[in-house]
Formats: sequence, C-alpha cells, structure tokens
Amino acid sequence: MAAAPGRILIIRPSSLGDVCRTVPVLASVRAAWPGARIDCLVDEAFVDAISAHPALSRAVPMPSALLRAWWNPLAARGRFHWLQACLRAPRYDLVLDCEGSAASGMLAWWSRAPRRIGPAGASAVARRCLHALGAPAGGRHAVEQALAVAAAAGAPMVRDLRLHVPAACAESWAQARLAGGLDGGYAVFAPASRWASRRWPAERWQALVPHVLDAGISRVAFVGGRDEIDEVRAAVPRDAALAARCTVLAGRTSVGELMAAIGSASLVVAGDTAALRIADGLGRPCVALLGPSDPAVDGPSAGTRWVVKGDFAECEPPLHFADARLGDRLMRRVRLDAVAARVAEALACAARAEPAVTA
Repeated sequence: MAAAPGRILIIRPSSLGDVCRTVPVLASVRAAWPGARIDCLVDEAFVDAISAHPALSRAVPMPSALLRAWWNPLAARGRFHWLQACLRAPRYDLVLDCEGSAASGMLAWWSRAPRRIGPAGASAVARRCLHALGAPAGGRHAVEQALAVAAAAGAPMVRDLRLHVPAACAESWAQARLAGGLDGGYAVFAPASRWASRRWPAERWQALVPHVLDAGISRVAFVGGRDEIDEVRAAVPRDAALAARCTVLAGRTSVGELMAAIGSASLVVAGDTAALRIADGLGRPCVALLGPSDPAVDGPSAGTRWVVKGDFAECEPPLHFADARLGDRLMRRVRLDAVAARVAEALACAARAEPAVTA
C-alpha cells in the first residue's frame, strides 16, 4: 500500500466555471488525507474562487501571461523560476491534473511528483506526462468526471460543490451593493459568453426583465467580464423605466465580488457560464439556459428541473459549443415564455424555502 501523500497539488488552470466545478476534488482529497498540505494551481485571475475554501492549504496563482509569452527570452527566465519555485520546490507527493490538456499535463510533469493522475479524456500529450488516469466517466456530470481523478488517487468521492467568498470581497461587495442601489432583492443576469453557441439573444434578455420585476424582484444586475461590457449592455432593456431598474456590473467586479454578488442574489439566470457554476456552488436559485450543452453533463447539480433547453424539431448531430457554424441558432430555440415560467417557479420555491439548488 502506498504511503499517504503529505503534499498534494490539484491542477485546474482554466476556466473559471471549471475551477468552481473542481472544488469537490479538493473536498474529497481533504477527506482522504486530513493532515496533508493541499495546494491548488489556478489561473491568477481565478484565485478568489478557491482561496477561502477551508480545505485548501494554499492557492498557487498561474501567471498566464508569463506562460503564454514562450517566444520572449525574458519571459522564459521568469517562467523557469516560477516553475522551479511553485511546482518543483514543494516536492509534491501527488499531483491531480483535473484538466487533462497538453499544458496542464506538462505542468504536472514539471512537478516530478512520483504520482501524477489525470482524467480519462486527457490529451495525448498529457497522457505521456501522467502515471494514471481516472475511470471513464461516459455521459456523467462534469463534477463526476473530475471526481473520478480523485477516486483514482484513492480518495472518497465527496460531491461537495460549496464555494466560499473571501471575506474582503464580501465586504467590498456590501459597500458596492448599496452604492449600486441593490439593497433590496435583486436578480443576476449573465448574458455574455465567449462562445456564440451559448448566447441567448440580447432582445430576449431585455424581454425577460419585466417578467422578473413583475415577480417581485426589485432590480436586475447584469454581470460579465471586462471584455464583455458591450455584450452585457446590449441585453439591458431600451425602455427607460425598465433600464432604470437595471444595474450593469460587467467589468466592475473582481471574481470574488462577482461571487458575493451572486451569493446575495434572489435569483440567477445564466447560460453555460461561470455565473451558473458560482450560483450552484453558493446554493442560489438559478435557471440555466442551455443550447448545445448537455444538461446531464453541464446542468446545475440539482438536475434538469432548472434547465430550459430549446425544442429541437429535427434530430441534431453531435454538437460542440466551440463549433463556429452553430452561431446562436440553438439558443434561439430557448423560448422566452419557457424561461419566464421557470423563473417564476424558482422564485416560488425560494419563497417557500424549498431547495432550488444543492449547496
């Protein structure tokens, strides 16, 4: 029997939503080895998502800009020093690569850990850098796919998705919330996505606003990243009276403040984006709008009850969200009336203190 690892590294550089869905791996590893040092490597922009988790020993920020600038000799020197100090020097006993990409596999290899385990779907490059892979997860939820990596290391599968907002971010959001007029009950809309195949049309977000306000919500907060401001603003109603009850937070919050904003919301409506994963991890009522994404794999942890997916008149071939040919045609099949009905149901459940999502 292998000795219990004393130093463990979990690798999940990107994306923010996937970092959130890797938290159960952290909980599983802590349950298996309560006395171990457990670090987690994520992109430096996403550190807030995990830094306050009680099972974590240390967040290891990955300087993505430094690692991308492979052609720059000065960056190469800085990259080498970072790899030595953050991956090699800690002398990890066990590394769990929860991404399985070529880049994450090479980061695992650089650690020289005697045990390096990755997902069943790891890339060819990652497979050459790892010692073992988790069991194939088939069509199981993405959380189970991540947990299979922990199970391959000998950890119990603890399906604990709970996220924890850093105290400083909660405090700064409390101040920003009052300044933004969000002191009453508010809904969070997350209309933006890097992928056109995951974007619900802007005019339908606009049309959803009065439905939410009529259900007793005071205001609607539109969230997004700094590079999504124009897309988010396009989703705000053109009617002046409705727009006056909307607050655009896109580009104005850190990841931790976004978590705090979602954590105090009465409702979250989002596509297959990080906002949906954060709402899931913070136990907020959420309605997921899915186009090419499979609800059984990428839906909220509470199940398909809170998913609105398009009605497909014809048989669709296997789809991938990154296929540019899709455009937003699948998201256009997500009907406004279906979303409004599901929103009303989620708010009614919240009012009755029924669990809309698992914590």
